[in-house]
Amino acid sequence: MLADCREWGLNTPEAEKFMQGISMNSERSSALTHLAILTEKSELKKWQIGRQIQGDRKFVTEFFDNTKDAKDWLASLGYELIPV
Repeated sequence: MLADCREWGLNTPEAEKFMQGISMNSERSSALTHLAILTEKSELKKWQIGRQIQGDRKFVTEFFDNTKDAKDWLASLGYELIPV
């Protein structure tokens, strides 16, 4: 999966707890094995996004600051990107 979080802002701790519960629906997250996330180079933002999406889920997450690198990484793993 390729998630574009470049316009996503930082959250308060209260909002973070809420977002953890709705960030990934169970059908999608149970089959997910790799996740490419587009975001700026902010380490704080990467840390907070990572906390919100990981939880109990076991999938590989990589952060990218451009679409090409994210798509190349997913393609190197054998994925074909399908726009939705």
